Amino acid sequence: MDSLAKRKHLNSPDNDDNKRPKIEHCPHNERCYRRNPHHFKQYEHPYLSEFIESTNSPVIPDSWPQPKNIYLEQIEILRSLSSSKPKIQNIDNNKETSSNIAASKVLQNVSSGNSKPGSSKTISINQSNIPSTSTTTTYASDSAHGTMMEKLERAAPYNIFFTTIIKAPLTTKQPNAITFTDLLCPSLGVLKNSLQINFMIDIDWLLKQYKARGLSSRPLTILFGDDWPDMAKFIDMFCPNVKYKLVKMKDPFGVHHSKVGIYIYEDNSIRVVVSTANLYYEDWNHYNQGLWLSPSCPQLPDSRPDSDGESPTGCLTTLKNIRNLCLNHS
Repeated sequence: MDSLAKRKHLNSPDNDDNKRPKIEHCPHNERCYRRNPHHFKQYEHPYLSEFIESTNSPVIPDSWPQPKNIYLEQIEILRSLSSSKPKIQNIDNNKETSSNIAASKVLQNVSSGNSKPGSSKTISINQSNIPSTSTTTTYASDSAHGTMMEKLERAAPYNIFFTTIIKAPLTTKQPNAITFTDLLCPSLGVLKNSLQINFMIDIDWLLKQYKARGLSSRPLTILFGDDWPDMAKFIDMFCPNVKYKLVKMKDPFGVHHSKVGIYIYEDNSIRVVVSTANLYYEDWNHYNQGLWLSPSCPQLPDSRPDSDGESPTGCLTTLKNIRNLCLNHS
């Protein structure tokens, strides 16, 4: 299957439908088990199409390989997406795009002269110029369990946490349940900059998490595998503190794509977070995701050999390999 990067945003000078990007069919066909709405925005599932408009209860063929409840959930997701699907149009002609970050409204203001590129209204992400795309922002949990550092100390030595789920209020009361902004808690250290390696990143949602902690101007680097329409244009115009790199993959399934956050603090220590969650609203609010937080890793003196500080699992070597890979492809 071709890379996800083939789903380019519309920049054709005319309205020729033949030049519009085609949504690829899911390569797994009836074997598809995914129930993530984002997956159904990326891929067509024609074998489910006949059920979408029907008001009758779907009758799933017995020959289909997955349990029938999976197909029923997929049909409901497709119905929901179909009823709320936005129109896809061209940014350069002052039309809306299908970008999940909804950058079109801001870009239209720029192109129509309502604001000037480079001005405080278009550059500062602190002045509410980023359009809202998430149902709500995941803000820091005001938990009775204390600061994030206190939670981390109590979770030792495993340091395993789970995300809160808005439809399951009891999850917010668990001592090992956290939100994304808990990862930015000042009790963990004064953040200097950070690196996010993930497959799917909603840059609007992610920046709101940093803004909730007053960290929206801190340098941020993202490596991502899903080429969301107009994301690069949005970052270039409105996110001067963000560096980014699209890592093209041949197929999003059956391959390793790390979900790792690396946080660098003012004392030059780092902390590594490995999670199961993509960086967008749904994963952090509607699914039970797991996270592992490393302890603080102080900077070694120059006199110490590079091999010092290695963990039994070889984590340091892995991080160095990632760093070298990034440098070689920069």
